[in-house]
Amino acid sequence: MNEPGRSTITKRDLVQRIADHTGQTKVLVRDILQQFLDEVAEELSQGNRLEFRKFGVFEVRKRPGRMAQNPKTLEKVEVPPKWVVKFKVGNVLKKRVEGGPSAPPPADPSTAVPFSLADTPAPEPTEATEPTDAPTEATELPSADPAPSPWSPPAPETSEPASSPDEGEDSGDSENRPAPGGSPFQD
Repeated sequence: MNEPGRSTITKRDLVQRIADHTGQTKVLVRDILQQFLDEVAEELSQGNRLEFRKFGVFEVRKRPGRMAQNPKTLEKVEVPPKWVVKFKVGNVLKKRVEGGPSAPPPADPSTAVPFSLADTPAPEPTEATEPTDAPTEATELPSADPAPSPWSPPAPETSEPASSPDEGEDSGDSENRPAPGGSPFQD
């Protein structure tokens, strides 16, 4: 299935890479990655759409039922409708993958397309604030690598509503969620 020169990257491999890059423990990185996967699965199972700007969109769509044919017996079989997860690639990911895995890196690093919103302008402040000499949170945090990460967290979006009406409310279905250690997506 894999082409020569390609390999399968597992969650364990990603945990190791992220832990090495950030200086965090593998246990912490694994727990965060697992929580992320659990949240994605929970939102998709509720029919919600997940949009990661510049990376892509996960959504659930209903595939209609159809008539199919058993290839061995040539018997007609009815396939019932079902829900499937679809992923639509974002523009930045598409540009990064376009050249293929064996494509040489760009000669000019400024033409590389990272998954960072660092190049986008910061949202305009809504209220005038006076500058202070107090250090910001970003300068107080120790950094294992001074280079900016291509996986920087996105800046808050100002064009979308800050919260939904039922955000923060307990929906009462917490007993249906798996226990922290009981995710179906764990190794």
